[in-house]
Amino acid sequence: MPEAKSLLHRYADYYAKNMGLRVFPCNGKIPATPHGCKDATTDTAQIAEWWGGNSAYNIAIATGGGLMVLDVDTNHDAGKYGDETLADLERQHGKLPDTWTCLTGSGGVHYYFACNDPALTVGAGFAPGLDYRGAGGYVIAPPSIHPGTGRAYEWEASSTPTSVPLATLPDWLHKLMLQGKRDKPKQAKSKEAPGKITEGRRNEEMFRLAASLRAKGLTVAEITAAMMEANKTRCDPPLSKREIETICQSTGRYERGPVAAATDSIKPPDYSDAGNAVVFSRVYRDDLLYTDALGWLWWNGQRWERDDHKATAWALELSEKMLQEAKEENRAALLQVAEATAKHAETGAAEDADALEKAKADAARAKAYLTHAKNSRNAVRIKNMLELSKPALVIKADKLDANPFDLNTPAGIVELTTGRLRPHERGAYCSQITQTGPDTKGSEMWSAFLDTITCGDGSVRGFLQLVAGMSLIGAVYQEGIIIAYGGGRNGKSTYFNALGAVLGDYTGSIDIKVITTDRANKGAALATLRGRRLVVTGELEEHQRLSVATLKQLASTDRLVIEEKFKQPETVKQTHTLVLFTNHLPRVGSTDNGTWRRLIVVPFNATIPAGTGIQNYAEVLVKEAGGAILSWAIEGAVNFVRNGLRLQIPEVVEAATEAYREREDWLTNFINERCIREPNARVGAADLYREYREWAESTGDYVRRLNDFDTTMEAAGFQKIRPKNRKAWLGLRLDLEAKFGNPYAATV
Repeated sequence: MPEAKSLLHRYADYYAKNMGLRVFPCNGKIPATPHGCKDATTDTAQIAEWWGGNSAYNIAIATGGGLMVLDVDTNHDAGKYGDETLADLERQHGKLPDTWTCLTGSGGVHYYFACNDPALTVGAGFAPGLDYRGAGGYVIAPPSIHPGTGRAYEWEASSTPTSVPLATLPDWLHKLMLQGKRDKPKQAKSKEAPGKITEGRRNEEMFRLAASLRAKGLTVAEITAAMMEANKTRCDPPLSKREIETICQSTGRYERGPVAAATDSIKPPDYSDAGNAVVFSRVYRDDLLYTDALGWLWWNGQRWERDDHKATAWALELSEKMLQEAKEENRAALLQVAEATAKHAETGAAEDADALEKAKADAARAKAYLTHAKNSRNAVRIKNMLELSKPALVIKADKLDANPFDLNTPAGIVELTTGRLRPHERGAYCSQITQTGPDTKGSEMWSAFLDTITCGDGSVRGFLQLVAGMSLIGAVYQEGIIIAYGGGRNGKSTYFNALGAVLGDYTGSIDIKVITTDRANKGAALATLRGRRLVVTGELEEHQRLSVATLKQLASTDRLVIEEKFKQPETVKQTHTLVLFTNHLPRVGSTDNGTWRRLIVVPFNATIPAGTGIQNYAEVLVKEAGGAILSWAIEGAVNFVRNGLRLQIPEVVEAATEAYREREDWLTNFINERCIREPNARVGAADLYREYREWAESTGDYVRRLNDFDTTMEAAGFQKIRPKNRKAWLGLRLDLEAKFGNPYAATV
């Protein structure tokens, strides 16, 4: 099998093979090849050479050839306001269409578009904070690491290449890019530093910025405080304080936008627990889910992990951020009141009096927010915030791990129909993960172990691989229980313990008492099977009986009734393959086909000599060959699918199962040992049942009740008659009839 690929290698492969994008490696943002983007390719062999082994190159995607990327540069601390420029443009021309969207490691955004215009090459600064990459350009792609911040590039959760199509570049943006390209020579002569606003543009740009803040719901006082700071950092040279105040006051002519429009603000729409819940669900909607059955789950980068404490921690984090925001707002409001008071005292103008009253009103609102933020740190308010957030974040538990052919591993999601590996994604709703990813390391060690425990029998080895593959799939396609049977020291427990450990979260276990007793309430024990794919149990004591009713319940395509602790009973889809490994085959009281078609006995006939084995060898196998075990099982899953989702049962397994059935056919065994079959014979029903009881007690077999005995006799084709009110069975006579003095010795 091929060598396991690194995360970067898998993404590069995916971009090339699945999306048709040309890629090449970069050191940080600097091309690692002699000709940069000219070396970009979709050739998987070249990609393997670049990203094979332990290569940590970032992935660059070459633009042009139908691909255009809008680069929105955003870093307010560094004076980069591309987000605000884009917001202004969208207000004028309309929102950008949904398209592939990447969140960069520096805090910016890349919007991918389809565009075939060769005139658009690489345009830096066609508008403040906005660049584009076309023909001859490239962008860094997920999951690369930004060289300056150490943060990863990632696809925006709702706008990944798998969730939205690549949109066509809007005409209005296309025209702006072309205009920016034509104006570029003039811009190139400017001494303006990136993000700086020079003379001739200051009033216009600052008014646009102030207007954008008004549209986000800010008050004039809030806008003024922000614009004073922006004036210091962005205007070269800065405007006078009076000019900034005039610009900000002029925005008061426009209606304030809704406060909620400022998605970076965490101020609730109203100061209540419900308001806090609105903010909490908005801030954490991409990384937090709630289910009634399982509680809170958070996205850890590879799966949705069950953890109620994480939700509480994030609620505390939000309340802390809310408190800090409220403090800053309150501080700015008080400063504004002080400045307005001083100005009014200086001028006495009516408009300054109005400004002072407005500043005081804003300060009162800021104080109310601060009071609410402080109260929101209370334990009860935190609990209420979480409780009221649930409706916005809730999903049904059945949505988790719903695709039976997705197997989540640390290396990515394996598609079990083909064996193909794809990157992790929130939308797959995987809540479980294997212990290791597929690999080839240790494959010879695993192969040697399989040869040992199967005694070199290729049919048994192939069957074990099919069973392993079936146990990776999260649905029941063949009803049955796999019984791994054999004396001690044959490797069966080592085999299933190693396979189970490799499958990690997908493996479950069940107490042997669940399948050997007929107790009524098993819901709590069965709750542990939710979402499990391989469920193991063992060992049995000699002569223990199998609960036929439980067997038919657990080896079935029917939904299963479970009962989580402190929760109401519910029905769930069965997803598991049930395996029993034992030195003693269980006793089976039923003779019907519905029972025996579910029993599959796999003989383990090897004997590993004492003193030659390695203690805890399953752990050694997992450590040294875990990835190879998983790769082997994945191959089994692909074969199981190709085989029509059915097991191909080899002769040795069929023979072992049939021998088991013959051994457990208690009625046939009793009749063969204590009766003689004759077409015209008859035996008293009471005499026959008495003889049966004696036989069962002498052999240590379970003694069936009279009703069960009669039902089984009738199912076997024997007829009961009632001559002279004395019941008798036709077709049999006791082999020891002289001892009992059979009154029905005469033939019919």
